[in-house]
Amino acid sequence: MPRRIFMTGATGAVGRNVLPTLLEAGHHVRVLVHKSRPNVSDVEIVEGDLTQFDAAWLHDVDAVLHFAAVLNRNDDPALFHDVNVEGTRRLVQAMQARDRPPLFINISSVAVYKIRTDGEPWRTGDPCEPHTPYGHSKLAQERVAQDYERTLSVRLPLVVGAGDRTSGMFAKLARLRIFPVTNRRLSAIDARDVARLMEHLLRHEPPAGSVYTVSDGVAYRWIDLARHFARREGRRVFSPTIPAIALHPAAFRVLGRPNGATHLRYDWHCEPNFPEGFAPKHRAYPLAFDA
Repeated sequence: MPRRIFMTGATGAVGRNVLPTLLEAGHHVRVLVHKSRPNVSDVEIVEGDLTQFDAAWLHDVDAVLHFAAVLNRNDDPALFHDVNVEGTRRLVQAMQARDRPPLFINISSVAVYKIRTDGEPWRTGDPCEPHTPYGHSKLAQERVAQDYERTLSVRLPLVVGAGDRTSGMFAKLARLRIFPVTNRRLSAIDARDVARLMEHLLRHEPPAGSVYTVSDGVAYRWIDLARHFARREGRRVFSPTIPAIALHPAAFRVLGRPNGATHLRYDWHCEPNFPEGFAPKHRAYPLAFDA
């Protein structure tokens, strides 16, 4: 049955790929916009942001999809906390005040997990000890969300789709014919499968409190990404291995990205768990293993 949905982050890198699927499925979607508007029709728009939440935005909705988050290049803990944590708290408080509390799908990140050095993937239920300010804010956001009676949480890895920032950066490296790599692995998921998962959760509503760690099921090596983008851009690419000394946090502090080394020094891959009846249909990097 179609739902009346309130959605945050509808113009973000992930949300913009989810919104059209929701509309095609017949849902009525009200989106919160701050700086830009979604490039789709048949959507209801309210203007504002999570720092000053208006409970009227939730009038008549029976589901909330919370994609909005700050991914701050300067790793500012205060900004992460104000938007990712306190913004979620304001949203939860508004939902709790409703006579009929809506379903809440909270979008989190695999950045909440404790860094592993044994090569094993993260699994839902593993210890959560974030290594970055962003990860700390997403774990705190999860804890706020789990205080709400009808929460489902989805921990995303790297999401690949229209408008994602990393694909543009990787494609640029391929066009420059040099794509440095490490021997670590990472997980990813196609944005189309994220959209399908949202529709599945809305339709079937698994037990409240469920947490899903998702990916396309492939543990990609950095050399796999280099091959994918080399083939996509039609270039021969040199892929030198980055020396360990260059991955020291001090080197990244000089570049203004104190936590940037974390993404290259460690594995960022997970073993996905999905709700019953759902499985991904796409590979995030389909050209990675072509002959």
